[in-house]
Amino acid sequence: MRPRMRYHRLMINILAGTWADSEHPFHFLHRDKEYAYNKLKKISGQDFGYDAQAWREWFKSPEGRQHMRKPLKKSSLDLSKLLNYTRTREKMLLNLEGKFDKEYPIYQDKASALDKLKDLSGQDFGYDAQAWREWFNSPEGEKQMLASLNAENQE
Repeated sequence: MRPRMRYHRLMINILAGTWADSEHPFHFLHRDKEYAYNKLKKISGQDFGYDAQAWREWFKSPEGRQHMRKPLKKSSLDLSKLLNYTRTREKMLLNLEGKFDKEYPIYQDKASALDKLKDLSGQDFGYDAQAWREWFNSPEGEKQMLASLNAENQE
């Protein structure tokens, strides 16, 4: 079992190019270096460019540790809904790719998985799982996900 990884460490590993294990259960969280760099700037208020070692050193420093202890701003987004959306999306993509046997508890036929992906996104990329992944990870896909979750929060 892998140890729990903090978000900033994950972003640093993506920045360093050391997070490329497609067999990891959360491989769908992979982003490019630009994404990781921007997230690190946002969560830290710092800018060390693409130097993964400088980021690591800052987060280990007293200033970095103190910064990470600050309470997070309350978000109008419900984290459990975000996780549920992400898990559902990933399960449907894995079903679309045929990764589960019929005996597996979360197995769905490809047509059902496709219908659920269309419901989640309002898009239709057919049975092309790669196109779905690219769209969900695009800025447009992320905006749609946030709009969908915010709409649920207001209901």
